[in-house]
Amino acid sequence: MTVADISDYCTKVVGDIDQDTVAFAKQAIRLRYQILYGSHNWQESIQSSNLTLSDTDTFFLPGDSELVIWVVPFINNVKYSKLAYRERDWIETHAAIGPYFTNYGPIPSYFYRAPNVALPTLSPGALTFSVLDTSPVQIYVTGKDANGNQVSETFLASTSTPGTPSRPTSANTYSTVLTISKGASVYPVSVTAADGTSATMSPGQTELVFTQGVMWPPLVGTGTFYVGAKMRADILDNDLSVPRVSRLWNVLISYTKAELLQRQRQWGKAQAQTQDALSLVSAAVNEEKNQAAFRQQVVPMQYDGNFFPWGSAQYPTTTYPWGGY
Repeated sequence: MTVADISDYCTKVVGDIDQDTVAFAKQAIRLRYQILYGSHNWQESIQSSNLTLSDTDTFFLPGDSELVIWVVPFINNVKYSKLAYRERDWIETHAAIGPYFTNYGPIPSYFYRAPNVALPTLSPGALTFSVLDTSPVQIYVTGKDANGNQVSETFLASTSTPGTPSRPTSANTYSTVLTISKGASVYPVSVTAADGTSATMSPGQTELVFTQGVMWPPLVGTGTFYVGAKMRADILDNDLSVPRVSRLWNVLISYTKAELLQRQRQWGKAQAQTQDALSLVSAAVNEEKNQAAFRQQVVPMQYDGNFFPWGSAQYPTTTYPWGGY
């Protein structure tokens, strides 16, 4: 169902089909969808990607993803079990006894989610922008300099020659870029870091956000990591946009009718529609959980502590730093 389909149906049900009411319905659909999308890790919102890393503990999700769900190492043609998620303070407290080793060197055991950044690089330096608009586009950048001090800048950029972009460079040199945002533009605006890392904001996009993950211990050598991540919510910026999570279509109908009824001051009917929407959300979540859980399995007792999955038959011969196998 498209945004137009939902708004058309809901406005006809409540008996208001004027232009202002239709516009209000579409706004309600977009706002409510953002809330519902973030309320659960919907299976239709999960995508996987392969990341090739070398001698590092840091990885970045693609720009259209926002939440790390799983990380599976594939190193020297050996596929290992997925990394365990632990908060950083847990790793600092419990996991400092040293990494474990295989014949190939240290293999990461855990990962945690680090603060979001505006560019997927650890060495952004000076930033170069590419702007095709002939009218000024406002650009805002914040981050940290080489000394760790917070710095920011705002400037206007435009080109005087249509079809040939202007390429302004940031006044500051950054060790970390926390925010890159822009005002309205007709054309995409791209940004390139000193190390060649680049990203692009579409005309309707106002900011860049990249999710950062950190593994422990750091990878030594090169490996491929299969990463599952939740995609960012689709913004439904067009009347023909279709909500990615199909389980939410009926929910959006109930919530939109509730919003329209509240606009008419029909509080009792609006409350009934809201309760119906809540029931539909619960049913959609339970449907996914039941689908995932429909198999017999033994759930082991877990104790808080420093768990390592070594010694399993799925791992190659493992040598611990303190000796033994």
